[in-house]
Amino acid sequence: MSADDDRYLWDKSGPADREVERLEKLLGRYRFDPREAPRFERAPRRTWRTWALAAAVVAALGAAAAWWSRDTRPSYIVEGVADVSRVRVGESFSTGSGDHALITIGSIGSVNVKPGSHVRVDDAGAEHHKLFLERGEVRASIFARPGLFQIGTPAGLSIDMGCVYELAVDGEGASSMHVLTGRIAFAAAGRSVLIPAGAECRATSALGPNVPVRTVASREFVDAVRRLELAPEPDEADLAIVRKSNTHDESVSIWHLFRLAPAEATRRAMLEILARINPLPEGVELSSLLTADDATLDRWREIVERDWR
Repeated sequence: MSADDDRYLWDKSGPADREVERLEKLLGRYRFDPREAPRFERAPRRTWRTWALAAAVVAALGAAAAWWSRDTRPSYIVEGVADVSRVRVGESFSTGSGDHALITIGSIGSVNVKPGSHVRVDDAGAEHHKLFLERGEVRASIFARPGLFQIGTPAGLSIDMGCVYELAVDGEGASSMHVLTGRIAFAAAGRSVLIPAGAECRATSALGPNVPVRTVASREFVDAVRRLELAPEPDEADLAIVRKSNTHDESVSIWHLFRLAPAEATRRAMLEILARINPLPEGVELSSLLTADDATLDRWREIVERDWR
């Protein structure tokens, strides 16, 4: 094909070559025809309102999922506190100077939280029902197996034995316990006490709970007990005060002095008082009780406790 003939290949202005014409005819059926080209519909345009609505739906679904997950965690119903209807493990709330709150502890009872208190939930039934009273005062009414309900304080742990009691924590973290019905165990700083109905005790983080005393005990008796539970050697006047008391009514204090007093002379004197009004366990000698094992002492305590009810 000459140079002039090449022009046909570019703009069809030159003479046509027979071979080229033949190829054009053979391939003509495959020539592009815009009328037969497929049409593509344009997707509808998304407006900002559409995207905003979609985002709102996603956010609402996320919030609902978070709410459902949060709401199904163990919790207690709370009444009387603004903006608080439930309190969950790890959560806390405070009452104002004139506000009372009521916490429903599942099916086992309730806790009345008095004004100016701060309470946290440490366990909501997974292992125990357990609150922590940082400050203020509560009144618990619990009817459950021993040990199921507990209230911690900066000065120790109260363990419910199925009862009604009042527990307060002052500005320095000291705790005061007053048992109305049943009994409470209180433990801290390596010592524990059992507080029956009608008795009270106080505890600090440094010393733990002191010896429980009856709320109706005389001031003279209570003062003597407080000195004896700390004195390295007892004062005979204090021992005399305890000896002349109504020993049946005061046996809860005498028992705890026997178990907790640092002076052996005090413990021996308390042992003699208790033995005078309570029979010893079968086969147990009085002289062996000062060094008796816990099992033996528990057997005798069960006898002594008959005066605590």
